[in-house]
Amino acid sequence: MVMNDARNTLGLCYQQLNDLDSSDYYFNEVLKTSFPEATVWKRIATGNLGANMYLRKQYDKAIPLLETDFNGAVAEND
Repeated sequence: MVMNDARNTLGLCYQQLNDLDSSDYYFNEVLKTSFPEATVWKRIATGNLGANMYLRKQYDKAIPLLETDFNGAVAEND
């Protein structure tokens, strides 16, 4: 869990620096996590990847990723 927190934070830092390729790398590392408790982190990383696509103006790719995160967050009252 701690590693996913760190990876997500690094992804967000790179996102703020507009280094979206590095940001994608760290969010994708979260998606590779195999333990069952990682479901929430995977949802968050998916939404963050969607935000990166949005920043790239790749809206068709961004929307489904952002919807996945939004719908999961609503379902979990997050």
